[in-house]
Amino acid sequence: MCGRARTLPLPGGFAFGAFHAGDVPYLFEDEAAEPRFTPAQRRLSATMTGYWAAFARTGAPRGAGLPGWRPHRVDRPYTQSLAPQRIGPVDYRREHRLGFWDGLS
Repeated sequence: MCGRARTLPLPGGFAFGAFHAGDVPYLFEDEAAEPRFTPAQRRLSATMTGYWAAFARTGAPRGAGLPGWRPHRVDRPYTQSLAPQRIGPVDYRREHRLGFWDGLS
């Protein structure tokens, strides 16, 4: 996920941020996590399951009511942001100033 996502805190108030398999509670029912979801996290969960269902049905993560998902192309290098407060295409390369880092080599 791109962007700064609000995450559920671990005991002691430690926010664990983005991590491997952190999307699982959004895609599959998780009775421990779901009651603590914010409204934005609930919308993200519905959007993510919608993308998965559309992809399984048609081979493309697009469908009625879903935010647009642009295909990645060399001339249009968009990445899909799946953060609770920001779902949609982003220019990851520009946002993270990768051109700057490429110029240092």
